[in-house]
Amino acid sequence: MKILTAIILLCACAVCQSSVNPNDFRYRKELAVLDSLQSDIGVFRLDNDIYRTTKDDLTDIRLAGRDYREVPYLIRLATRTDTVTVRYPIGLKTIEFKEVPDNSITIILSRKETDSIPDELEIRTPNVNFEKSISVYGSDDRAAWQALAVSHPIFDYSRYIDVRNTTVALKGTAFSYYKVVIGNATEVKRSPFSQIVTEAGTRPGVRYESFLQNSEPFRIEQAAFFGVKSEVRSANPLQVAYPLPVTSSASDTVKKETLIYCRSDRQPINEICLAIASRIFRRQVLVEGTDDTSKTADWTKLATGIVQRLTIGAFHRENLSLPINGWQRYPRYRLRIANEDNPPLEVTGVTALGGIHQIYFFRNRAETLMVYYGGEDVKPPRYDVAAMLADIPRVEGAQWRLGAQMPTDKKGPTRYGMWLSPKNILIFSLVVMVGVLALVLFLTVKKVEQSAEQKNE
Repeated sequence: MKILTAIILLCACAVCQSSVNPNDFRYRKELAVLDSLQSDIGVFRLDNDIYRTTKDDLTDIRLAGRDYREVPYLIRLATRTDTVTVRYPIGLKTIEFKEVPDNSITIILSRKETDSIPDELEIRTPNVNFEKSISVYGSDDRAAWQALAVSHPIFDYSRYIDVRNTTVALKGTAFSYYKVVIGNATEVKRSPFSQIVTEAGTRPGVRYESFLQNSEPFRIEQAAFFGVKSEVRSANPLQVAYPLPVTSSASDTVKKETLIYCRSDRQPINEICLAIASRIFRRQVLVEGTDDTSKTADWTKLATGIVQRLTIGAFHRENLSLPINGWQRYPRYRLRIANEDNPPLEVTGVTALGGIHQIYFFRNRAETLMVYYGGEDVKPPRYDVAAMLADIPRVEGAQWRLGAQMPTDKKGPTRYGMWLSPKNILIFSLVVMVGVLALVLFLTVKKVEQSAEQKNE
């Protein structure tokens, strides 16, 4: 039994101590620390060499430490840090509303101590075609008022142009009370219709013009206060420009189209941008991709859209980009530009916009790491570190740098390392265990037979 226990423990160690078999991969890169950030997490970005030779799902990448010990990792797209302005409401309570003889309206509101400091005031009104002045004051005792905004204009010019502003920016500290003064509350407006009368009696030819005047009050639905703050967000993928070298370009006068062929290193892209020297144009473009390098390749439709440029005096309209659904990784791309009866466009370059992947791992500062990639029959890895780090939106780690690409050495230490792989150790342990069990069974049976013979005698 002691022998069986030792064999089982050996099998468990073989399963836990996973190692990388370099012979399963075509290329390798050495990984070195780039900075001195004190962090238990290391991070590096994939380069074009790795994108060019890996699978679409990037599952044929392995990190190996000393003695080819496998290092678990998490891979995901790098994100950019964006600072956005967030506007949130503050619920002030209206405690007084009155009309002033100078044709103005005064609104007094109270603020709780737990409420944030208002940064903006928005006057919500259904009125159109108006222009008013707003003044805002703050006070703690409703006796001494401090000006936060003086004679700030709000307006609506929808009769002439779609321009409207009903927001007032406030500057000041926190107050218990706020007073809003709206000037020119009731406005007398002349009717757009006039009545013209020509007198035909003693004074022929004399014309009189009459019109109506309306008193239009400024209706206020709500005086809403808002707070404004800046938030740092990093949810959007980092956009990187990848040049797509043009391998060939030709125009077909029969089909009335221009075909542009480009190559790439299979980076993940989601947008194609064209550089066009022509000044005035509007063309439909079809973007296709393929993994086949032959002339009779089957092309997959990725996107279709309109590229255009129109410049007339001060007017300018331009769109030279074509969004692609999802992240695409093709070694070849083709652009079909429909010319119709127009001359071909002068395309001077093609660029792709896409993301870039980062790999995070728990590092050991005392060892050198190696990245193996380009495997053919490699199963996707399943690491617990990926599940732990995936829930963290922003992971800060020490930057590591990839070295030059080298083919995997099929001889020497890597070959001997195959015999110490977990799979081989497990098979060897099972064979030994089966042999020991067979030997124990044989000795037991032999002992039972000898006992039976002695009993018969």
